[in-house]
Amino acid sequence: MEGIDSEANSLFKVKVNIKACPQTELTELAGLPKPSALILNSDDYAYVETLIDQETLNSVFKEGLLKQIGALNRGVLWVSLWGLVESLKLPASAFVSIVAENLLFEDQEEIIDIILGFTSQAVWCYLPQNLVEQYSHLIVETIKQKLEVHPNKSLERKVFVFLYSEKDLFWAYEWSKHLGRAEKWRGIMQMCSVLPLEEVKEILNFELAFDSSDMSLKFRNYCESAAVDNKQQTWDRILNTQRLSLSNLEYLMKGFNQMNQKETLLPFSQKYFEELPRVFSNCEREYAEKFFHLLLPSYLDPSELIRNLELLELPQSWMQRMVVETTEALKKRKNCQDLVTH
Repeated sequence: MEGIDSEANSLFKVKVNIKACPQTELTELAGLPKPSALILNSDDYAYVETLIDQETLNSVFKEGLLKQIGALNRGVLWVSLWGLVESLKLPASAFVSIVAENLLFEDQEEIIDIILGFTSQAVWCYLPQNLVEQYSHLIVETIKQKLEVHPNKSLERKVFVFLYSEKDLFWAYEWSKHLGRAEKWRGIMQMCSVLPLEEVKEILNFELAFDSSDMSLKFRNYCESAAVDNKQQTWDRILNTQRLSLSNLEYLMKGFNQMNQKETLLPFSQKYFEELPRVFSNCEREYAEKFFHLLLPSYLDPSELIRNLELLELPQSWMQRMVVETTEALKKRKNCQDLVTH
């Protein structure tokens, strides 16, 4: 066990035996300063769920003590902190704020991957939509600050995960021009969600003059689908399964639902649920699965999505299973979002 003495600004280790009972008295700590936090199974992975109490949360994550702890223990603490979000003991907004406060000093790429993976889920799934812009921008700004001090190719790619506001999208587009080819395409693809189709085509015509690979043509489908004024035409192309390959249809679907286009997309949410039974009945299973997952109108309130999914009458077990799994995930999302708002 590792203990943190915040007053002395130091760490100490003690070997203890945790008994299989509701409470274990740690006599080994008698005479030692009261620790601000205790880390069980120090420098190893514990095969148990460990909960972080408020005192540990404050001392480790809010008072800067995290940077004194070894890398493995830091990783374990981040996993435990995320467990509080998953178990509805910590709002997703509080988790994202803690990440912003502590990400700058973290130097282990594996831990950064863990932290930002959790943060992505917090921002896009567990925050109410009216807070997504605020907290996504907070993480973008934090990553930008970190890149100024420690340039890192992996971190450069991760900033694209959190783009939402028009300001951040345009910044990333200009910034991506100085990065690799893949990052440049990410910048283009995401910026297209705030551009009309004509402007999207101008950018694409310039880029495709130098890159006519199959992948770039799929990116073109994504970009044209993302254009804010091209939804009806894209919707018609997606439903016309005879004219495009499944891989090209997939990129049309991926580009269609943009979180920052809710008002534009609202009419298509009802069309989605109207088309779903036909797609399940008449189309190939692989197409139907992609249609279901990629076009699910996740910009809607989870309660509304759950109500619509529960009204579906689907004959085959694989369809029913997919709907049940999605409904359960949406219920969890709703509970996490409710924790933020309350």
